[in-house]
Amino acid sequence: MLLSMENRATFSTESETEAEIRKEALRPFAQNRQHSEKGSLEGPAPKYKVWKVTRDGRKTEEEIPQEALGLPPRDLDILSSVTFTPHRAQIGARGGKMLVRMENLRALIAPEEVIFFGGRFARSAATCAELAASFLAQHPQGGSQFPFELRMLECILRETRTYFVHKIAKLKMVAEAMLEDLASDISTAGLHLRLLPLKRTMTEVDNDVRETYEALTEVIENDTLLMDLCRTVDEGSEGAERAGNEAGGSGRKRAVVAMLLSYQREVQDVGSALKELRENMDSAQAVWELGLDSTRNRIIKMNLYIGMATLSASCAQLPAAFFGMNVPSGLEEAGGLFPYITGAACAASLGLFGYCLYWYKFRPQRKHQRRLQDIAALRDLLHHIDDLDDIIKKGMGKRPHVNEQEFTEILRNHPATAQLNKGSVALIFRMLDQNKNHCIDVEEFGRALDSPTTYKNSQQIQ
Repeated sequence: MLLSMENRATFSTESETEAEIRKEALRPFAQNRQHSEKGSLEGPAPKYKVWKVTRDGRKTEEEIPQEALGLPPRDLDILSSVTFTPHRAQIGARGGKMLVRMENLRALIAPEEVIFFGGRFARSAATCAELAASFLAQHPQGGSQFPFELRMLECILRETRTYFVHKIAKLKMVAEAMLEDLASDISTAGLHLRLLPLKRTMTEVDNDVRETYEALTEVIENDTLLMDLCRTVDEGSEGAERAGNEAGGSGRKRAVVAMLLSYQREVQDVGSALKELRENMDSAQAVWELGLDSTRNRIIKMNLYIGMATLSASCAQLPAAFFGMNVPSGLEEAGGLFPYITGAACAASLGLFGYCLYWYKFRPQRKHQRRLQDIAALRDLLHHIDDLDDIIKKGMGKRPHVNEQEFTEILRNHPATAQLNKGSVALIFRMLDQNKNHCIDVEEFGRALDSPTTYKNSQQIQ
């Protein structure tokens, strides 16, 4: 009893110790969870690293809070999401602002400024901001037919087009290097392992180009979305721009559509170049695989020849194995038998090798030749199938049946079938000879050429 009480006390002490250790180990996670919940509810909102470009061409790099953007969370997720399954490329209007999301950058275009978000492609955002600032400096507000929003949208589309062109140029450089390796050495080891990541990257770029093309197509073909963009531009325009918009809203719409169509064609050209590169790689890989198959076939053929030679050599060694046994054969004292036995063994070995070579190489060729002859005969049959009815009926005349020789003479005597070879004539005879009695009669000929219903009706009429 005392022992059991001591064991129970020891077990309870160990359980309390393990619980304290577990509590200490999980305390940092609990503190981080409380801190994150408090930060999400009471703490400051997250800040985004952005590049700003104002209407007068000034560019600044700063961090702005979420409230300064004035967008709902779902739209912020479109602009700043870096999840594993990102949003597709899109162009939209929200609250008098344009939301543009492309593969290489994300931007929020307001009436007075454009905000480029960093994220995974911060360099593209900085480059596009520099391009927009220089574009505004070279073309001031009064010297362009487009308002500020459309000029910034054009800068974004231009940078996206340039991004795709440069990326495809890099992929083409890598692909050409691999194709040169394929051309120089068809048995390059591990080359297919290098082709897999390249094709995976090409698939990703192809999807990005297609999504960009679909985003531009959606804006062009969707009148509601296009009018929302034009309305956003009109609301943000000032002075002479507003007067021009009120005077020709349809002209503004046509200008926007023309700009989007221009970049849509350029994106389509980029997709065509990528498709051509992929097809070239597929063709080169197909040739490479054919080369590997040819190499493998040569290795198999060499192994087969070695096997036949080994079998023949083993046959030549059989007399030595038989006469090498410690069993009297009666030929131990016979003279002059060695040359005959050796010659017979060598002749049997060579004969076995020739027989194996015949069954491997020459017999299949004869089978293939017969198959090719059957194919050629079938082609001739299909070519003259419309004339066979009249030719055979006219040649048979009043004869009840004809054999193969007479059938051959009938076809030889007609100008349309005089050039048929022997194999074609034999094939036609085999097809018409349905009962396999080596002759064709009138009833069998009608059953072969007419359908069963037609033949039955003709028999009833007779």
